Amino acid sequence: MGIKKPTFEVCARAYIGLLANKIIKVNDHTEIFDLTHRIFQIVAMELDYPNDLYTLFELSEMIDRLDYDYAARNFNEDDVISRIKNEAEIFLKL
Repeated sequence: MGIKKPTFEVCARAYIGLLANKIIKVNDHTEIFDLTHRIFQIVAMELDYPNDLYTLFELSEMIDRLDYDYAARNFNEDDVISRIKNEAEIFLKL
């Protein structure tokens, strides 16, 4: 048969799609942040920050700022959740 084994990157992006789909369906902030962190690990460690997924790195940074940066910031938890869900929908449309 002419079926080829998918590349690692294709598999990683498919898994990111699965996680993005879960993000859209979930309403628990903690779970959304956990799923986003899992996506970030794939983007950072496995795919080496591809340009088209750089936004996912930014979302991880925003979550870290919510957790550890007590200085004034121009976003809150609801803003970050909204952006995460929006980016998950954009990723699924690619």
